[in-house]
Amino acid sequence: MLEMLRRHQTAYAYVLGFVGVLCFAATLPLTSIALADFSPTFITMIRAVIAGSAACIWLIFSQSSRPRRGEIKPLLVSGLGLVFGFPLAMAIGLQTVPSYHGAVVLGILPLVTAGLSVIVHGYRARLGFWLCAVVGAGLVIVFTLREQ
Repeated sequence: MLEMLRRHQTAYAYVLGFVGVLCFAATLPLTSIALADFSPTFITMIRAVIAGSAACIWLIFSQSSRPRRGEIKPLLVSGLGLVFGFPLAMAIGLQTVPSYHGAVVLGILPLVTAGLSVIVHGYRARLGFWLCAVVGAGLVIVFTLREQ
């Protein structure tokens, strides 16, 4: 029974991960389309309202517990970056480059995320991960420099 539950949770996690990847993949092209009619600031604020509303609905229906006092500050900092910083910087950047170019540059994001997790949380990934991450980021940088 426990093994079946674990398999179900793993499948559910993969489905949620896939949905997240699909949503993230649509971010740049849809933002690029929206920039034809709206400012980067307006797009960022609308995204924040949509994300905040969806998060509130999820938290209510999942009956999640409130964050503990020590979790508030890290959640606030990461939330501000994710809800306002990243979308605003991306929308401003997409005013000068096409979305496919922005998508390639975002290929560096996993390396930056891993690096910050080491700095902030002290997580340690295996050497193979770092080698692949650095090679991938290097390829992104080479591509970007060649396309200029």
